[in-house]
Amino acid sequence: MMIRSYLFTLTCLSTLALVACSGDDGSSTSAGSAGTAGSGGTTGTTGGTAGSTAGTTAGSATAGTGGVTFYEDLAPVIMDNCAVCHQPGSIGPFSMLSYEDAKPFGPAMAANVAARIMPPVLADASGACNTFQDARWLTDDEIALFQAWVDDGLLEGDPNNA
Repeated sequence: MMIRSYLFTLTCLSTLALVACSGDDGSSTSAGSAGTAGSGGTTGTTGGTAGSTAGTTAGSATAGTGGVTFYEDLAPVIMDNCAVCHQPGSIGPFSMLSYEDAKPFGPAMAANVAARIMPPVLADASGACNTFQDARWLTDDEIALFQAWVDDGLLEGDPNNA
């Protein structure tokens, strides 16, 4: 029953996004152009999220670890954008609150954020069709961080530095 409700909500949101972003001729506008994210967000070719981990890049591996780690590098992005759904008892199919929870899903997480399937926001924050305050829209750097974590061997890092 919960899945039907979720699918219904996604269908409604996608219809709303298509209607809101259609041109005068009814055609949908293209996404991906440069723009400014909603209030408090970062600016870039893919927008940003209010409250996102500004300055985090795929190349910002924690000093001394030899790569991107879950707790120091990825956990802040997850807490800002993923944890609201990916926690026990919520709609996400698995928890992302700890390294132990997330590690088995690392490659899938990287693939899904790269394809912009996750976060499941059908209206983008690129600026091509409006901007949305507090949209869960990952920056290119945040997306690259997921892949860098996988490429670096799914390193844990220090939970005390999260």
